Amino acid sequence: MDKKTLKDAVLSNVGKVVSPYNELFRQDAYEAVCAILESYGGSTVYIPTKRTVFRKCIETAARREFNGKNFRELLNKYGYSETQMRKILKSG
Repeated sequence: MDKKTLKDAVLSNVGKVVSPYNELFRQDAYEAVCAILESYGGSTVYIPTKRTVFRKCIETAARREFNGKNFRELLNKYGYSETQMRKILKSG
């Protein structure tokens, strides 16, 4: 998935970003860095991939775009397998 597609999916569904990352979208870059330091400074932190953090945003965008005829297009656009995409569309 290209950067623009991911950014569009996230920004149009920012309410679905998992915690604690959702709070970072409500702040500018400096405040976001400070929030990370204040919350996690001195500790060992696992940082998930963008796809993990933004999964619900991407899935919501894919469901919204699905028109019954563009299944293959969505597979390519969002980088899911057929099985994953069928589960996403069925769960919506």
